[in-house]
Amino acid sequence: MGRKSCYDILGVPPDATPETIQTVYRERRAQLQQGQDSHSDASALQLLQMAFETLSSPASRARHDASLRSTAQALPEPQLELPLAGGAASLRAVPTKLWAWIVALLLALALVWLGVPKKLPAPVAQPAPAPAASAVVRTSAEPRVLTPAEVFARNRESVVVITGNLPEGGRIQGSGVAIAPEAVITNCHVANAADALQVMFKGREYNASLRYRDTGRDLCQLQVNGLPTESAEIAPLDSVAVGARVYALGAPQGLDTTLSEGLVSGLRPYFESSLIQTSAAISPGSSGGGLYDQQGRLIGITTFQAATGQNLNFAVPAEWISALPDRNGNSDRFPDPAGFH
Repeated sequence: MGRKSCYDILGVPPDATPETIQTVYRERRAQLQQGQDSHSDASALQLLQMAFETLSSPASRARHDASLRSTAQALPEPQLELPLAGGAASLRAVPTKLWAWIVALLLALALVWLGVPKKLPAPVAQPAPAPAASAVVRTSAEPRVLTPAEVFARNRESVVVITGNLPEGGRIQGSGVAIAPEAVITNCHVANAADALQVMFKGREYNASLRYRDTGRDLCQLQVNGLPTESAEIAPLDSVAVGARVYALGAPQGLDTTLSEGLVSGLRPYFESSLIQTSAAISPGSSGGGLYDQQGRLIGITTFQAATGQNLNFAVPAEWISALPDRNGNSDRFPDPAGFH
């Protein structure tokens, strides 16, 4: 039996045009469908469909033609023998040419199948697991909590010592915080008490002059030319919560850059704002120093402590600093409650 190609199955020459192939396929398919009443007709229809799909695609037709050329040489026709059941005499089987034709047909089918793009099913999105009820969800925008050492390292270059001559003789000493280039914040009860103010930073003294004064809030700003400090980052009062850990940094008793740790003990109403009560230790000389949160931000200026009781320390909010230019010259007296100094 001779080997049939897809051209043979359709009944068209190898140089048939795509239009001819399509026309002949439709006619042959209609004929087979009209007379399809047996298994052989159904098989012929499937074979016709396979041949048409192979020849209607330029890529699969080219591969089919190549396979025909590679098998153009005739194969010998030895007969295959299949043993009968029970070891009886062997049976003459299908000629080798028929097997070659079947192999070529299967090869053509495989080439067609490989040439057709396969549409993979879309992956099914899996719902994200819900967080455990006890888990604390943190967002990337949440500021990182610093260690005490990191708070100190971040702010040590912005804290200074302030000194001045008292009119009655002697010297006064307090603390200050740099909030901008050559600008230092301190308490007015430090800046107003002395003449010839000086700022000491890293063992060097710089002359300072008063720029803004708000005695009603006990905040003064000094101008210190050439001062090479870094500037503190100021946080708003509404970011301060009772129970939060805080750090005081100043020069108690002249011991510059001294760090102490404590909590926000309370927020005490003061007109339309609040004073910050803290358990972070301060001493004489700490006035004008900084009170910082766990992100290392300046939340207050340490101002006074209770003369009686234990560890009752207070700071004015750092957010008041922004109002200094508008309140400059205010001569109100900062309240000095009984028992405070």
